Amino acid sequence: MLSVRILFFLTALTILPFYKSQAFTISVMDEKSGKPLSGALVTLESKEYYTNESGSLDLPLEAGNVLIVEYFGYLRERLVISGEFDGMILLYRNYQNLGIVILEENNYANIEYLDIPKQSARYAGGLNNVYDEIRSRFNNHPDKDLIEEDMNINVLFRVDEKGAISDMSILRADVQSQNIIREVMQGLEGWSPAQFNGRPVPQSFELQIRRKDGIYDLVEEPAYPKDGFEAFYDALEKEKKNPKDAVKYMVSGKVVVSFDVLKTGELTNFKIEESLGYGCDIEAIRVLTLAEPWVPAREQGQLVATRRELPVQFGGVAFFVKVDHKKKEKDYTVQDIINNYPYSRSLDLVDHDLDTISSNINQLKYLYKIDLENNNLTYLPETITSLPNLYELYVPFNDLVRLPSEMKDLRNLEILGLGYNEFDEFPVQLTRCKELRVLDLSGNKISALPPEIKDMKNLSLLYLGDNDLADLPEEIYKLKNLQEIHLVQNRFTEEKQLEIRSKFKKTKVFFD
Repeated sequence: MLSVRILFFLTALTILPFYKSQAFTISVMDEKSGKPLSGALVTLESKEYYTNESGSLDLPLEAGNVLIVEYFGYLRERLVISGEFDGMILLYRNYQNLGIVILEENNYANIEYLDIPKQSARYAGGLNNVYDEIRSRFNNHPDKDLIEEDMNINVLFRVDEKGAISDMSILRADVQSQNIIREVMQGLEGWSPAQFNGRPVPQSFELQIRRKDGIYDLVEEPAYPKDGFEAFYDALEKEKKNPKDAVKYMVSGKVVVSFDVLKTGELTNFKIEESLGYGCDIEAIRVLTLAEPWVPAREQGQLVATRRELPVQFGGVAFFVKVDHKKKEKDYTVQDIINNYPYSRSLDLVDHDLDTISSNINQLKYLYKIDLENNNLTYLPETITSLPNLYELYVPFNDLVRLPSEMKDLRNLEILGLGYNEFDEFPVQLTRCKELRVLDLSGNKISALPPEIKDMKNLSLLYLGDNDLADLPEEIYKLKNLQEIHLVQNRFTEEKQLEIRSKFKKTKVFFD
């Protein structure tokens, strides 16, 4: 009976929450292999610790503690300690992009664009030698002709502590192609391992291999007009002339034109996908041929040619849509626009008493601006991050408590208004929005800013008034482009205000 009581007591200890600080053993491991990660950096309350040879570490923990775990070549993990924490921390591999190899063309990666860290694994002679050796080994392979002409695959691999290739996965390829590419990749013997804290460590990579270059339909970073879509459409409107027959017969509608955007940004190979007739098709192609070169698309860090499709409107069809606030069908408003104005560039749904936004909003792929002020939204659909041209997003005076996880996919988002919502912490996914220039998080419940804020290098205006801030992280002072920061109605002491003003050398700081 006594042994049963002891067993119950020990079991209860594992599920009771931490009420007081107690010693706890944590173990940091590779999520894929389960192997321990020796020398992982663990930060607790601004103090740094490192795991031992078995990937373990003893720490004094209590409920509410925040652990930040980092290891080169892995995604950073942030944990809030609770009673269910079992001490096991799994880190996910971060695959370093090595660009694209075209087997039948001497292309080379833009090293600067790929942003490869200095401590990464290196190949003898540089990344260009990786490309050259892959081409050479492929062209000398006896079975190379068995691979399809349109082969386009992704290779995931790992360079271990000794510089050898391991854990290789080949995606989107048949068994025959996998075997050939595997043999080609295994012959790359010039690797030196990555370095972390003065010791060799494994690192994971991703490389795209295509047999021939061509026109891409889907790309990571779509081509776009160098001055943005708004200026592009303005220029189009100035050049466009309504054909006489279209005016005579009161023709109204759109012509849909597809075209290639070459690596140089030149627009070419125009084709009518949806015809309107009455001279409108010819006029649509004419004005598009006058367009300035675009910023070309990128895939895996490389400039690539891509196929785009755009409408050209005739007869005064509006690009900007403001939905009548008297409409009662909450979800219908977005669907109504999709059905009637699929090429809208601006969406205004201010003061509509909306609880949700339709996940179909991603069908409005030409949206440049969205205004959802003063509704009842608690979240935004994940699909909103699929809007490639979105430049301005306003969602103030709602009840937002979270944001879509992949905000970084909004590659053209520069202005974001999230004032007076219900955020109790700074949405860390915003730190991965590299182009964001203006951010308003006033009127929330934020008590701290994450150190990752240093990654928001283009931020120029930051509004954080009416929150619960009492201090700022040291990393924020590294934002060289920050022109203004607004901190009114927070919990800064007078001494702290003086300290903050002194640390911002060129940034204007507003406390009142």
